[in-house]
Amino acid sequence: MMNKKPMMEDEQYKEFFQSALKKFKVSSPADFKSDEEKKKFFDYVDKNYKAENEDVELDEGVSPYRKTFIIHATEIANKLKKANPDAGEKDIMNALYKVMSNMTLPADNPNYKNTSRYMPDKFDKKLYDNGKGNTYDSEWMKLKDAQKETVWRAAVKSLGLKESVNIDSLMLRISESL
Repeated sequence: MMNKKPMMEDEQYKEFFQSALKKFKVSSPADFKSDEEKKKFFDYVDKNYKAENEDVELDEGVSPYRKTFIIHATEIANKLKKANPDAGEKDIMNALYKVMSNMTLPADNPNYKNTSRYMPDKFDKKLYDNGKGNTYDSEWMKLKDAQKETVWRAAVKSLGLKESVNIDSLMLRISESL
């Protein structure tokens, strides 16, 4: 039998997120004019939303750039969704993985160029590449896979997506639109 509690929590989060958007008088995080406004919004959400199972303080071991990464991931997710309206949750998650991985590459790299239109309009490249040719020392790459996934999940949750097309067809559409 399927546990309905996680689904209920997802719905509660979506409702809270939508009410926060209304409070900030926008329909999407992409509507904010600056990174500072986005940061204030996500600070508000982080401070005021508490899931039922969120009784452990997450500050220890959490990157100080987590909110910044969520802002970037949300902007990317919104751009991906706008370019691919039929995309589902897994599609966007997988595309987010590719785009944010490519953000670690040098700007002249073909993979970086192919996905740059989905990248945030403004972001500190040093968070993704320390400039010394070793991206593994960057703040983004220091995160464990599970921490990166929580960033992507937070971004995708804000879209209220359902499952749909597979990743191959999404990446094909993205490639064709470049």
